[in-house]
Order: sequence, then C-alpha cells, then structure tokens
Amino acid sequence: MTREMPAWSYSALTAFEDCPRRYYETKVSKRHKETYSPQLSHGLNFHHTAEDTLKNHVPMPEALKHYAPVVGVIQSAADKPGATLDVERRMALDAHLVPVPYFDRSVWVRAVTDFAITSPSGRSVLAGDWKTGKERPASAQLMLTAAVLFATEPVVDKVTTSFIWLQTGNVSKETFHRPDVPTIWNSFNPRVQRMRAAFAADDFPPRPSGLCRNHCPVVSCPMNGHHVAP
Repeated sequence: MTREMPAWSYSALTAFEDCPRRYYETKVSKRHKETYSPQLSHGLNFHHTAEDTLKNHVPMPEALKHYAPVVGVIQSAADKPGATLDVERRMALDAHLVPVPYFDRSVWVRAVTDFAITSPSGRSVLAGDWKTGKERPASAQLMLTAAVLFATEPVVDKVTTSFIWLQTGNVSKETFHRPDVPTIWNSFNPRVQRMRAAFAADDFPPRPSGLCRNHCPVVSCPMNGHHVAP
C-alpha cells in the first residue's frame, strides 16, 4: 500500500530519522500519543509569556523574571525605529518553494520561528527560537528556517537565524545570504527523499535506541520495554 507523504518540517524529518516506527505511530497513524515532560510544559509556558512580552510589552512574571534580560535584548532590537516584529511566525511552501497558507493542502514544508525582526530597510531579518532544553547542534534547523524565510521574503538578502539557550544564556547563530539557498535545499533533498520512499513503500521499521525501553510511547513495537502484543 502506497501512502502519500504529508508536509514535512524539521521536527518531523528528524523524528522520522530517529525512528521511522515511532514517527509513523505518533505523527501519522496517531495510534499512540507522545508523553510530555514537566520540562516541556515549562517551555511552552515560557514561549507564551515571551510572546506576550514582545508583542504587548507585558512584564515577565516573577517565576520567569530571571529570563527577562535575554528577552529584553530581543525587545530592544524589535523596538528600533522602522523595525518590524513578527511573533510566532508560521511559514509554509509548496513543492515549487512558493509561499502558501500554513494549512493549505498544497503545503510541502513548514517552518515556525518564535520571532522574526525585519530591519528598517527590509533587506535583512533576524529570527530566533527560545530553547529551554539542553544545548544541541543547531545548524541544520537554522539553515531550513533561513531558506523558508528567503522564500517568503523576496526582497530580503540576509537572514540571521538563532537559538537562544535559556539554561545557559548562550546563543547559536548563523547568517545566510540569498545565494546560499540552493545549497540549503540540496542538503535537505536526499533526507526528504528517504522519507518519501518510506511512504511509497509503506515501510516504517523501528530503529532501536536507548529510548526504546522506557521512553517510547509505542508499546505495540516489540522493541518497547513495555511491549503489548496487538
């Protein structure tokens, strides 16, 4: 049975690469649900609060006040005369890399950035995501966000994308220019093609890892430590 591949995003692509079976069961068939940790709930709470602070200048609540300085840096950049702030920016492209509505049936790839600040000239964008977890390599996701931003902003010739690691205050930042776009898409195309091939063959095998035994919700998988036979 051939299945049509849904629109992909960086998180969907990496979930598929980590374990095709878990990706399929939780994201496609949805027979199993991912569990959410207290750390993730904290992250979601921070994201909503930071969005309110940037958009409406609402002070950070006492419980999150230790993050105020780093949010203030972004607020200062957004408040520069002539700059344009877009919070929780959702973007989508079709297979021809043309911007389309986020939930349009023609969507090929989606990307979201927590904030995007366009310079007064309109020629450059500073985009970033708040990260409440541990620092991890970020280059590929930063590249994808930049490529999608270039597609949605045809006059922009420079995009700086960043991850702001709130636990440490460190920033992972990369700057891209419009001539970089073909190289970015070429780096993703083989990965997306492997995902497409899995849907064409309806083949989503498990990929065992240290998460299987106690941290995977797909109990129907024989690799799962709490396996329940169908």
